[in-house]
Amino acid sequence: MKKKLLTFAAAGVIAAAMSFTAFGGEWKEDQIGWWYQNDDGSYLNNG
Repeated sequence: MKKKLLTFAAAGVIAAAMSFTAFGGEWKEDQIGWWYQNDDGSYLNNG
């Protein structure tokens, strides 16, 4: 009984974790260094 409850709880945690929205930006690199570009083409400033 306890094992079934633990399995059910673990499945609930995994399902909740998979439902979060992912950020669409990505890290870029050139000869100057690294920066983060948002999915709309804008860049972070002082972040």
